Amino acid sequence: MPVLVMTFGHYYSAPYAAMEKMNNKIPLKTIACTILLTILSITFAHAEQCTIAHVSDGDTVNAICNDLKVVKIRLYGIDTPEKKQSFGQEATQYTRQAVLDKIVDVQVIDTDRYGRSVAVVKQGSFNLNEMLVKKGFAWTYDRYCKKSFCDEFKNYEKQARQQRSGLWSENTPTAPWDYRRGVGTDTPISSPKGSPTASTGAYHGNLKSHVFHGLGCRHYNCKNCRKSFSSKSEAQNAGYRPHSQCVN
Repeated sequence: MPVLVMTFGHYYSAPYAAMEKMNNKIPLKTIACTILLTILSITFAHAEQCTIAHVSDGDTVNAICNDLKVVKIRLYGIDTPEKKQSFGQEATQYTRQAVLDKIVDVQVIDTDRYGRSVAVVKQGSFNLNEMLVKKGFAWTYDRYCKKSFCDEFKNYEKQARQQRSGLWSENTPTAPWDYRRGVGTDTPISSPKGSPTASTGAYHGNLKSHVFHGLGCRHYNCKNCRKSFSSKSEAQNAGYRPHSQCVN
């Protein structure tokens, strides 16, 4: 009888010991898997297939997604020229040719203050956000581009600048965020060789924005900078305000 008890005890002690060991390991694996799945779900939770129904401009499109609702999408991490800027129409046309009436993967990253879905738009290996920067039709929007892949966008922008692709064929193109604030111009500041300067003086005033620029400012000879002032006080008395970056 003692042998049977020992045998019986031994018979069940081994599996029990193994289960104890497994119990010590399983929670760790479970936790690791749970964390991984959570990360993946967060990353791709908002990814869905949509058809691009309308292109407003280079970085804004309307899409019809799985729920058949029209979703307004602002491309994440980049900023293309406004339509009235140089290369604004080219950027719009590139986006139109790339994705209009096509099924794409939309990975929503955020929602902006206008209620638009801020997203990365892909079709297979084609990344629209990335390609607009590569082709020289967009800036990396440093203020809002915070994901790790934004470093790649910055490298692509640097390459486009060096190759003078798209908008970088101009000497000093105006960033769209400056344009929207009425700062700068949509044309290069350097005049074509042999053409006269728009105005002369220590300061040049932009007739549209009523911002004045000093010598050395990249917008000094902008398209609308046709008002000349000999001093800051003269410009300010005429109702012009100094450019925040180049006039102290």
